[in-house]
Amino acid sequence: MQIPLIDLKSQYKQIKEKVEPLILEIIKSQNLILGKYNSVLEKSVKELINVKFAVPVASGSDALIISLKALELPPGSEVITTAYSFFSSASSIFLAGLKPVFVDIDSDTYNLDPELLESKITDKTRGILPVHLYGQCARMDRIMEIARKYDLFVVEDVAQSILAKINNSFVGSIGNAGTLSFYPSKNLGAFGDAGMILTNDQDIYEKIRMLHVHGSKDRYIHEMIGYNSRMDEIQAAVLCVKIGYIKSWTEKKRQIAKYYDKLFESTPVKIPFQYPNCLHVFNSYIINVDSRNELKDHLDKNGISTSIFYPLPLPYQPCFNFLKHSKGDFPNAEKASERTLAIPCYAELTKDQQEYIAEKIIEFYR
Repeated sequence: MQIPLIDLKSQYKQIKEKVEPLILEIIKSQNLILGKYNSVLEKSVKELINVKFAVPVASGSDALIISLKALELPPGSEVITTAYSFFSSASSIFLAGLKPVFVDIDSDTYNLDPELLESKITDKTRGILPVHLYGQCARMDRIMEIARKYDLFVVEDVAQSILAKINNSFVGSIGNAGTLSFYPSKNLGAFGDAGMILTNDQDIYEKIRMLHVHGSKDRYIHEMIGYNSRMDEIQAAVLCVKIGYIKSWTEKKRQIAKYYDKLFESTPVKIPFQYPNCLHVFNSYIINVDSRNELKDHLDKNGISTSIFYPLPLPYQPCFNFLKHSKGDFPNAEKASERTLAIPCYAELTKDQQEYIAEKIIEFYR
């Protein structure tokens, strides 16, 4: 049996009859940038996440950079973020002219540990950038409490967690801004790179609107030095179709995760933790295991595609050597990087496939 980590071809079969006419319409119209589907998508996402403002941009990474630039923080200001995430969670801080300050993760959720935040705050700290990793909410209740105490901005990285909730609030609607990635492998994915910025703050929204089109509100008049970060109409149209499926796809992934949990009962596999009062949306189903690399090889040989997402924590990336971190500074992030493995989890995955995957994992540990 051959099982991919993600099966976008099967997903495409569900939507092709709706998507293909829209793409052809856009090609014929040659209205390729900032057209009607961008506007429709903005409205749809605002209603979905319950935010006042949404701005489509070219990628999730751009969404982070532009959100941080819109805060207009003094150059060199410190922004605290997690030691364990995709690279752009940290690189965006540097590219916005700010300094990333890393904090270790909670070993259960793999998200930034809020109880370590205050020890990292200095007189240069201006913000916190929590990541809602793998579909699991960061502890936004505690993070916002600390942010209010020290008068810090909060930009949420929601690249992997659209529709995740904490205490009945959608992530991305809680901080000063939230950023989405529509990279194809995400729960809501485009046919290429695309992203979006969410906010309830009118002032931040106005700056973001300018920054994503070269800092211009009126054509050829540039009030800020901005970016060329516009979502093309084809990506917007694809997302306008897919957003109609996102709730059902997410619920299917939650059911798949629930069945995995059952299959791995009484085994050496540590299953994803679900924090109380949070809705986990399982962008990825991550297991935590001994002999991770050997297990991956075993599954590859049996036709099961898996992935090791973050084998080197962010503070230890060569480009951040100037921060002078060393092994042992972020022990929980180090353990996660050595022990976690993503196994197939997508709405089209069958129970037979899940049972085969679990059987081969359990077989390895026998």
